[in-house]
Amino acid sequence: MRGTMSRVVVVHGVERQLDTADTMLAEIAPAWRGGVGLALRRDPTLGRLSDDDIACAGYGDLYRQTGTRGEPYDRAEDVEPGFEAELLETWWREAARLDPGIPGPDTGGRTVRALAPLPVVPSAILPVAPFLWTGFAAPARLTRTRFFGAVSDRLLISNLKQVRRYFTEPELRDAVRARAAELITSDTRVVVGHSLGSVVAYEVLCALRPERPPLTLVTLGSPLTCAFSSPSGADMLPMTHHVECVAILEPPAKGL
Repeated sequence: MRGTMSRVVVVHGVERQLDTADTMLAEIAPAWRGGVGLALRRDPTLGRLSDDDIACAGYGDLYRQTGTRGEPYDRAEDVEPGFEAELLETWWREAARLDPGIPGPDTGGRTVRALAPLPVVPSAILPVAPFLWTGFAAPARLTRTRFFGAVSDRLLISNLKQVRRYFTEPELRDAVRARAAELITSDTRVVVGHSLGSVVAYEVLCALRPERPPLTLVTLGSPLTCAFSSPSGADMLPMTHHVECVAILEPPAKGL
């Protein structure tokens, strides 16, 4: 984070709990300034971005466990029933739909592509805790798809838990949103959200005063592009364009 009068505010997604706002800013700011510099060649009326024009809302530290240095070692058996197991199975089903070489939850392990055998879950446990099958099988299949091929089972489950915690722990959710909200001022013109950060940014913008200057929300790999219903009469931000990506299990559109 730099000044508090930034024109562009970036909100990161999952897997950034060991970063700070400053380390992420050092990573993304040159790309933003360079991209705007190239755009200026086509449209000189655009304003060049300075160092103080870009701010990053870092909130990864809120996910770190107090009193520890490392990350929790999340394993398949740590997947919780309910939200986590259901979301994990949804990812699995959608990945199997888009990648015919990956068997889905209902295929009984049949596949066109040679895959390692699924982990064995003791049959005595399944009637009591059927969600364990999803916890073991889904990561084993998802990490062999083109969407999650570079992600380990442990990292996949860790990211899953970050998403679940954001939506089920009100204090954490409020603290995350506060990190983004404190950077958005009357000078802010663009808010960029990646992955879970796009949800954070969307919720923060929906809570802004209606009389403030209009803002543009740019999302990357966002679940906001998925079909969903909103309460009748709820305020919604207009969506004009989106590019699908691995975070929502759709390949990018051709030419984008």
